[in-house]
Amino acid sequence: MVRWLNTFIEDAKVVERGLIQVLGIGQARTKTLCRAVGIAPTTKVGDLRPWHWDQMAKEIHTRGWSIQEELKKEVYDNIVETAKNEAQKGIPPRLSAPNERPADEMARQPSKTSWKQGRKDGHATRKSGGI
Repeated sequence: MVRWLNTFIEDAKVVERGLIQVLGIGQARTKTLCRAVGIAPTTKVGDLRPWHWDQMAKEIHTRGWSIQEELKKEVYDNIVETAKNEAQKGIPPRLSAPNERPADEMARQPSKTSWKQGRKDGHATRKSGGI
């Protein structure tokens, strides 16, 4: 197993699939790195030499790509900046993710079951699938 840019990559994987595990490197960047270093994308990760890894790291640096911790910091900074802008505009802060509801709100919602309220007296009736 190889550790490169704080990511473990299995030796048995081909470079084309292994490099994608590094946050910020997708298929397009993997192909670009392989061309720049002179590696076939089907080469196994375990067959690469240390200078291959060094060349790929230099290529990432010269192209100015944000990866791993840099990318995480950039995303965090963007979130903080958005929160500040929203606060200045008077928008209340988000307490949960947009698609999530607080637990007390979820408790008040009726549960969804296969039963259907069909009678006026409150008894549930099952949907009929027969004749």
